[in-house]
Amino acid sequence: MLSFNALEQFLQVRPSLKLGQERPEDDLIVSPMRFPGTDDAVRVFVRPLPGGTFFLHDNAEAAHHIRDPQSLMTEPEWRVFHENWIANGLNFDEEYRLFTIASSGEEVIKAVARLLEAQVVVTTLALARRSR
Repeated sequence: MLSFNALEQFLQVRPSLKLGQERPEDDLIVSPMRFPGTDDAVRVFVRPLPGGTFFLHDNAEAAHHIRDPQSLMTEPEWRVFHENWIANGLNFDEEYRLFTIASSGEEVIKAVARLLEAQVVVTTLALARRSR
């Protein structure tokens, strides 16, 4: 079973809570993976919410690597991925952030993995679409 310690060995986890800070900002998780065709690291931002849940998002970084995210979302190939992501709790918001909610600290590990995968898939799909 993957533990958070194992995750930290693979990923760089940068907690945001600083001494004396009233409201922490999002924690940053940096993977060794890169967006296709770039040197930009694939990252996930984790925001603790009241009640022990977590909001995880990509800060619209995947959308930044896609020239026209709205157009991509009309492609038939996209619909297959999007339906699968929705079934697994992932979606895009109005700012084109890929996001999910984790109901507990244990769920954060799985959510981080899903978000990392989704970012790579959607940017790869966009890159393949451009080359057509």
